[in-house]
Amino acid sequence: MDGLLESNFAKARELLKEAGYNGEPIVLMHSTDVASLTNLAPVAKDLMEAIGMNVDMQSMDCQAVSAGMPSSRHGPRVTSSTRSPWRS
Repeated sequence: MDGLLESNFAKARELLKEAGYNGEPIVLMHSTDVASLTNLAPVAKDLMEAIGMNVDMQSMDCQAVSAGMPSSRHGPRVTSSTRSPWRS
């Protein structure tokens, strides 16, 4: 199965330690009302915990996830009441 991604948890743990991560809780926002997104956060949580991260997964609807994201890090905040800057 050439060309598939391979996990390297030992290298990930090493890089995490090198970055200075000391077990601080990481909030993972889990969207529960969009079918295509529902399964992503639990898988991400498992992978993050496998490399030693302390994950606080918070389940909520997509609107709450969007509202909780800092706009300065993720570009403009788009909600159902605002027009997307990427649509004409």
